[in-house]
Order: sequence, then C-alpha cells, then structure tokens
Amino acid sequence: MSDKVFCPSPWNGLYVHLNKTLPCPFNKGNNDYSPLKYYHSSFLKELKNDFFNGTFHQSCNVCESRELDGLKSGRQEFLKYCNEGDVDSNDSSKLKRLEV
Repeated sequence: MSDKVFCPSPWNGLYVHLNKTLPCPFNKGNNDYSPLKYYHSSFLKELKNDFFNGTFHQSCNVCESRELDGLKSGRQEFLKYCNEGDVDSNDSSKLKRLEV
C-alpha cells in the first residue's frame, strides 16, 4: 500500500441510508445529516482535508483495514472511475455516484 492515500468519494459520492448521509457505504461515520447538511458539514471538510493530506480519515477504517490485509477496498474500486486529478481543490463536488 502506498504511503499516500486518496479517495474521490468525498467529492463525488453520496450514500444515503435511513437517517444518515456518507460518502460511500463503507464509511463508518456516525451522523444524522440530511444530504444538504452533510454537504456543508465539518465531517465532510475533515474527510476532504485528510485525503488531500494523503491520509485515511478515521471513519474510513474499513478500506484502510482491507488494504493493510492485502485485500481490494471500496476506495480502490472508486479510483478506477475517478482519481485525485479529477477533483477540484476549491472544494467543489460533482456527484457521480448516488446510493440509497
């Protein structure tokens, strides 16, 4: 596994389940955000900051653990369709994946 990690999901993914909104179904964030509240949340800003700094966010432990075990993660699958060069550092989001 590379020392620097990146995941496009905070920029272009949205997973809505019951009363929480997350960047993907693997994320273990605990919130009660509507999609609009999520989009403007400090949680999402932290996720984006961590990935721009090349580190996993604490709520991304499912993908991190899988990669440490040598298994394919959701993050690696998402990178097939979008990579760091495809996201805008000015924090804009372009939804490419919606899961409900």
